[in-house]
Amino acid sequence: MSRLVVLFSILMMFTATSILADTHIPATTYTTNTTWSSGGNNYIIDGNVVVSSGVTLTVQAGVKVRFSGYYNIRVVGTIDVQGASNNRCSFSTTNINTKRGEIIVEGLGKFAYCDFDYMGKTDSYWGALAFSGSEDGSVVRHCEFGKNEAYYYGGAIAVEPVGYEDYAYAKICSSTFKANHAVTTGGAINVMGNVVTNIFANEFGSNTVSVQSLGAGGALTSITNTVTGSVYNNLFSYNEAFDGGAVAGDFSSLSFYSNLLHHNTADDEGGAIYFETGDGAGDITAYNNTIADNDANRGGGIYDYSTSTAIKNNIIWGNTATYGPQIWSASGSNFTYSNIQGGFSGTGNINQDPEFLANYHIECGSPSLDTGDPSDALETDYTYVDQGAFHFHQIRGSGDANNDCSITSADPAYLVEYLKGTGPAPYPFWKGDANGECNVNGIDVVFLTSWLNNHVNPPRKNTGCGDARWSVADTCDQCGYY
Repeated sequence: MSRLVVLFSILMMFTATSILADTHIPATTYTTNTTWSSGGNNYIIDGNVVVSSGVTLTVQAGVKVRFSGYYNIRVVGTIDVQGASNNRCSFSTTNINTKRGEIIVEGLGKFAYCDFDYMGKTDSYWGALAFSGSEDGSVVRHCEFGKNEAYYYGGAIAVEPVGYEDYAYAKICSSTFKANHAVTTGGAINVMGNVVTNIFANEFGSNTVSVQSLGAGGALTSITNTVTGSVYNNLFSYNEAFDGGAVAGDFSSLSFYSNLLHHNTADDEGGAIYFETGDGAGDITAYNNTIADNDANRGGGIYDYSTSTAIKNNIIWGNTATYGPQIWSASGSNFTYSNIQGGFSGTGNINQDPEFLANYHIECGSPSLDTGDPSDALETDYTYVDQGAFHFHQIRGSGDANNDCSITSADPAYLVEYLKGTGPAPYPFWKGDANGECNVNGIDVVFLTSWLNNHVNPPRKNTGCGDARWSVADTCDQCGYY
């Protein structure tokens, strides 16, 4: 009996080992659709892999890809990486002491919930992932990039068409970039050439570009001719470069807004941001950013040498530099409606402590509240736009049916009693008009109840209602949370 047990145990061990054995991929050109399936084993890349035009390589959730040498996966067709939040895909090297491996997308690339670590190499043109002629629809979302490296451009991602007249497309969102490195430009991401890109809701931390090579853009660099797109709602912190500790480059038709940049460092110019006019540099718009506690030799917050920038509604505060602690500008660019420590010429600029909270948000009482460009569209609380990256939502009274200066479950109950004829009318009357339709009825009860349950679609006052009951002043403090 004991001999049978031993034989059975050996058989089970052999079977388990077989199931979990690595799948080695030699130099291969895929000419038909191929799927890499998750089975707990690694896919070891032992040679260059090509995904032909018209062919899709599907990488299922949980797949782990490891490069055994300086090889790449070149995608002329499509790569679809289908990671999930609870079953991520990963790409790395078989030896973390030697960075290697690269994915080059010339067709369509879709990457979801995947990790890229220790890829690229010290003499590689790009780092872990390159969109070098990618199609519209290429996307990176919910991915993490750590400790990847490129000798030239984009330690984690490069978006750069190979041909001068070619285009590359990429949307990069909800991803994290930590400790990536490039020798020349773009410690995390480099955008160059004819590119259409949107980069939003990402976190960039501790990415670097070699100071010795006079590299630019610790986290993000754009050196482009016809780039279009936006960079918004990102966090840039503790990145470092020679110029542009966080962001550097010549932008064309690019909007840079609602970003927080703090504790970035440039050895020379632009602790957080470096702008310089070059071929094709067009309309730079940088608005509603918070730029704080960065450091450089010149331009602790922003170094601007571009004649075509429009920079407004920003908070630029607490930065340090030998020359121009907050801003160093050789062009007299259009800085307006911003809160700039030490003051700076321009319409609507102020010089008052923004009274940051610990997370660089502002709150009631901050001088940056409602002091952005008054010609901009009103905020969702129907107030003038705030300065900085974070809007502070204020109470404007509507929905506070019982006029106790707060919105609680007591307010829809108050409206019900009024509508039943068993309670008094709201006063001011407009406070009962939660949905801003110039009337007080049962719809407002439903609207308020939904707001209290979900905190989506807040109450609003319609200032266009003609009835005199809507012109009665609010006696409550107008500044506070719902």
